[in-house]
Amino acid sequence: MPYDATLAMLSGCDMVLRSVHQSATSENLNLELQNLNGANAIQGVSGQIAFGTDGDPINKAIVLLYVDDKGFIHMDPTILGQFTKQ
Repeated sequence: MPYDATLAMLSGCDMVLRSVHQSATSENLNLELQNLNGANAIQGVSGQIAFGTDGDPINKAIVLLYVDDKGFIHMDPTILGQFTKQ
């Protein structure tokens, strides 16, 4: 997750510097991160990285692990989120 957070932050900064904005302020970064969705979503280690207009992640892929009564670790088969198609 720290890698994906850094990747999203650097992608947002790159988008700010390539846009009409002159400086990488937190406001400009927030505006550009809101454009990080749909075809502009990026692939991170933990899955697709995309943000909504409220700043929350969209379809964030997560893995749910649980330990049963016998101490065995299982992965929940529920699919949450998605990976980008390339």
